[in-house]
Amino acid sequence: MSIIQAAEDLIREKLDKEVVEHALRVRNYALKIAEDENFEDKELIELAALLHDIGYIKGYQYHERNGAPFARQFLNGKGYDLMKTGKIVNCIMKHDSKSNPEAAEENRRATIARAPAYRRC
Repeated sequence: MSIIQAAEDLIREKLDKEVVEHALRVRNYALKIAEDENFEDKELIELAALLHDIGYIKGYQYHERNGAPFARQFLNGKGYDLMKTGKIVNCIMKHDSKSNPEAAEENRRATIARAPAYRRC
């Protein structure tokens, strides 16, 4: 089984249907942007997108902080590359705008700049 399939299976098993659907949409958008930007490591992007809300296992509050160690444990348990795991965990930790206002503003600007790409999805 691929690491991507294992991540999909994990979120389908552990998260509510709505959160799974959200993660799959985020994955699709992230892969589209990665393609448009010629980003080489699409697997890393795909895993970060799929796992970004895995912390909902412990509840909504602080889900990014709770999800990061859970994602690290999952990826390490699958023998995934440690450097890539670190990058994915960093993405998960920083994705929540309520706990990271600087990232929220950066994401808002990036979304505006990337709006044409979103319309093509």
